[in-house]
This record gives sequence, C-alpha cells and structure tokens, in this order.
Amino acid sequence: MAGRRMMRSGEHGTLREGLLSSGRGRGDLNQVKCAEEKRGGRMMADAAMGEFDECLTEIGLWDLGFYGYPFTWENKRVGGALIKERLDRFIANDPWRETMENCRVIHLEKERSDHRPLVCDTQGEADEEPK
Repeated sequence: MAGRRMMRSGEHGTLREGLLSSGRGRGDLNQVKCAEEKRGGRMMADAAMGEFDECLTEIGLWDLGFYGYPFTWENKRVGGALIKERLDRFIANDPWRETMENCRVIHLEKERSDHRPLVCDTQGEADEEPK
C-alpha cells in the first residue's frame, strides 16, 4: 500500500529506547497482530503478523487491549473496497501494567480522520475484559 510502512523486527531498538523511560507507548504502528484485526482487502501472511507480535514480546511490551469498536483505521471506501484494520494501540511493559492495573484503552468515534482516536484511562474500572 502506498504511504504505509510496517514495523520490522530489526526496528524494535528505536521503539524500545523510546519506551524505557515511560514504560508505555501508543501509536499507529501500521501492523495488525492477527487476522481478527483486519477486514477487507488482501490478507497479510501469518508470518508477518506473527513477526510483529514476536517483536513486542522480545522487547517486553504487551498490547493493552481495548474497549469499543474493534478497528482503528478505515480507508473511507464503500462496499468490497472497504478495508478496516486495528493499526493503533497502546503498549506497555510489565512494571507499567502492574502500576496501572485499572488502565482501560477506549476506541472513540472518529470524525474527520481515517483513524479513530484512542484514550488510555488510567483510573478506569473495567466492567468486562478488554478485547
């Protein structure tokens, strides 16, 4: 896809360095972790999805899950051309997760952008398990 770039396992050093001080991060990592995070378009190879998940595990980071609509990006097309993916996520290391155990990541409604905004509520009370 033009303009899109996936994170490769060799790039995890930069991600890790940026997270060492804060223990958490967020962003558009341009990668889905599993088939359930993509609807429409060409399916990615299982190896590519697994490589992303392995990269996060290798550097001690975990996806914090989410509440709400499952996809964070849509290509704004209709019918068979519509593609939806979960590209945006909050990730954190174990010490941060232990400190912020009531954290809730919420996918909000999008307005103009093709991405949904995400909120990380660190005071949240979970009514259910995150997805």
